[in-house]
Parts: sequence; structure tokens; C-alpha cells
Amino acid sequence: MHDVERELAWAGGDPLRMILRGLLGNDEHVDAFVERYRAEAGGCDPDVARSGEKINKPLRDLPTPTPSLA
Repeated sequence: MHDVERELAWAGGDPLRMILRGLLGNDEHVDAFVERYRAEAGGCDPDVARSGEKINKPLRDLPTPTPSLA
């Protein structure tokens, strides 16, 4: 569970968030899922959560690349 929490908190090419986005449809659904997970898992270390938010917020604001049809 600790690995899942760490993976959800950090971005950097975050494969778990990409998989969740593909399954759930968009970032809002992923964020809701993560919040539900943290509530059921008993929360998240506050330092990990703050660090993850500082990293993820600017990354969420980046435009989503469109796949090329090359």
C-alpha cells in the first residue's frame, strides 16, 4: 500500500495515473478516486501529499498531447 500511495502522490511520467486516466476517463475522476483511496486507506503522509501536490499541479496545467497519426 505504501508503494501505491507514493506512486499516486508523485508525477514524473506517473504510469499509474496514466492507467487510471485511461480507465476512469479524465483527471477529475482520477482525483476523486485517489481521494476515496486515501480516505479508505487512512490518509496520506502530509509531507508526501504536499510534495506531490507541488509537483502535480503545474503538470496538470500542461496541455494533453494529441497522438500523431504518422
